[in-house]
Amino acid sequence: MTTAGLQTTTGSELANPDSGNQSYNLPRVFFLSDRAKGESLAKANAGGVKKESFYLSDDLGARAFDPFRIVPTPFKFNCFVELDDDNKIVHAQYENPGDGSLSEYAAALVLVVEPDDSEVTPAYITTNRALNRLWKTISDAVELSHTGRKWFNRGPAFKLTSSTPFPYFRVQANIGGVKTKAKTPGGRDFYLGTAAVSPTPTKLIETLEKFNGSEIADLAVESFKRQVGWIQKKIDGEVAE
Repeated sequence: MTTAGLQTTTGSELANPDSGNQSYNLPRVFFLSDRAKGESLAKANAGGVKKESFYLSDDLGARAFDPFRIVPTPFKFNCFVELDDDNKIVHAQYENPGDGSLSEYAAALVLVVEPDDSEVTPAYITTNRALNRLWKTISDAVELSHTGRKWFNRGPAFKLTSSTPFPYFRVQANIGGVKTKAKTPGGRDFYLGTAAVSPTPTKLIETLEKFNGSEIADLAVESFKRQVGWIQKKIDGEVAE
């Protein structure tokens, strides 16, 4: 896994869907809104997921965490999209038209943290509209963690994160979504993304550094590239709209 800081990219350098091991599929992080229905709702309910919260969907089924805690990675992709009623991408482009017709869309590779800090699960997460607000909080914290002294001087827990040379491993975030009074043009509820950031505890840093050198980390990056590659092709017009 690359050891740069959290980045936002147009995706061209990440989009290489034909590279790497094709057999590994990333677990997914989803947000359970009050509009959820069908199979996704049934799966979430079976996993004890509460409405209006994020959850992990993997080979074990839907998994709820309270709080839902992640560690960011350098891999993040932004564009602007038109979504259908099932939140599938109808149209995608890099430029913001500025007329409200498209919404900001983000895809990222994150590490979902087990409650005891002993394990992390790489996962693919997408957010759009107001849920994207959580990334601003996270990216600001990662940027500050790059500064070293300014981050470490915030307190003893922050100083302990100096044990890792990787700035993004110094930041953990509890993420969620809060319903607002605003509505989308189609009458849907807006969910404002929230992120409560804090310094990463020493045990979790040890887990992260062990994971960073593992084969699964490399497979996770390749899987992320393939999924972002599909969006890239959509933008380039190689996938029919």
